Amino acid sequence: MRTFSFGGGVQSTAVLALQSMGELAEPFDVYLLADTGDEHPDTYDYLEAFHRPLAESCGAELHTLKKTWKDGSTYSILENIDRLKTAIPIPVYMEGDDGRPGKPWRRHCTQDWKVEVIDKWLRKNGATADAPVECGMGISVDEIHRARPSSVDYKILTYPLLDAGITRAGCYEIINRAGLPPAPRSACFYCPFSSTERWRELRKNRPDLFQRAIELEEELSARTQARFGTRVFLSRTGRLADLDDQLAFSFDLDEPDSCDSGHCFT
Repeated sequence: MRTFSFGGGVQSTAVLALQSMGELAEPFDVYLLADTGDEHPDTYDYLEAFHRPLAESCGAELHTLKKTWKDGSTYSILENIDRLKTAIPIPVYMEGDDGRPGKPWRRHCTQDWKVEVIDKWLRKNGATADAPVECGMGISVDEIHRARPSSVDYKILTYPLLDAGITRAGCYEIINRAGLPPAPRSACFYCPFSSTERWRELRKNRPDLFQRAIELEEELSARTQARFGTRVFLSRTGRLADLDDQLAFSFDLDEPDSCDSGHCFT
């Protein structure tokens, strides 16, 4: 069985598109989407409108996997934050000495809601040290620094885009050639690794989610104030409530690698 860690963004969409066009050197049997439960709605819309039909067209399975409680019920990162009153599972920016956002908090979400969820499925479906399962990753040539060997003996990581010498720009071309609309960036709607421009887009297009992000920032700040005597931020440039004051006359379009591979930074 050949599996692929599917994030639903540009790179992973390009891999699925290549397979649907018969151009992937070694097709995957199963695409695994580790769903945090808090992806931007555009990701879920694209998943149902294009990803699932595309997978079906080329005979591949596409599974949506979620974190589960001990009783088997699923939950999202936000539900975990609401349930555990001291939880800070996302890489918020800690307040620096100057009162501005400083270094990010440890990124729990990658391991807990992506890697472990997919690895659990692999083990449940027969992956062992004696019979490791291949898991493809959607990392393109311009992100080669993110590629690494597997840290567990039951999983072998492979990189089809690297093997084919495909860049992120090349992924856009593949998606277009497959007759698909541009794939959305894959990330939780409140992801701290968002550019200021992305926050502005969220406020404009989904004010309900932007307001939820403001409330989340305030809640997490209250928790860190109580524990550490310091605030936290979801934006690297300041409080979301003060968005209009942040880089008002500049173009902050740059942002780190997304969760497109399904394993975020791994």
